[in-house]
Amino acid sequence: MRKRALWKKTAAILLTAAIIFSAAGCGTENPEDQAAKINDTVITKGQFDRFSTLCLYMMGYDPSENLTSDQETSMLDDMVNAEVLKQYYEKEDPSVFSDTYQSGLEAFISQTKQVSGEFIESSGISDEDLTFYYMSQYLTQLCFNEIQAENSDEELYGEAEKYYEEHRDDFGEETLDEALEEIYYQLYSDRYEEKLDELKEDMSIEK
Repeated sequence: MRKRALWKKTAAILLTAAIIFSAAGCGTENPEDQAAKINDTVITKGQFDRFSTLCLYMMGYDPSENLTSDQETSMLDDMVNAEVLKQYYEKEDPSVFSDTYQSGLEAFISQTKQVSGEFIESSGISDEDLTFYYMSQYLTQLCFNEIQAENSDEELYGEAEKYYEEHRDDFGEETLDEALEEIYYQLYSDRYEEKLDELKEDMSIEK
């Protein structure tokens, strides 16, 4: 139960290193069809396909086979969450998209094209797709860091102890100290999901 929960959370967090997807693609559907809509912003099926392909490639997985239905849902959730965060920060803290963000974005696009130009071109991945991918990673990490900053070390350790005792059987012979990093990540991930749920309450979302 714990491992499955961690996998689900990780798929929504910045460093999608734990994504265990095997592919990207939505068959022969019209790429201009709507995959999701957040307020007035539409995510097309084509955008979804390219985002999935790029994520998998960046993590070293083979993007040539089809995603399962559950994997498609999880990946689309990642895109929706990224757009939710974008609209939130544009309204509440536009400084997030400052010169530092822009310079990082430009460096990412330039480096990705330099290192993986052939893959980018053959996959039909545009600068807009690269921008969305970078934004999704950047904003998710930013939100995650803000959640971490809201909690003192003492408070978090107390919650970790409680979590450890409540899930003692899941940790086998691991001590609290040995499991602490994983527990912290789980606690922060839960709060990240709660934050997104709160933001979505004020938005119109279609999937």
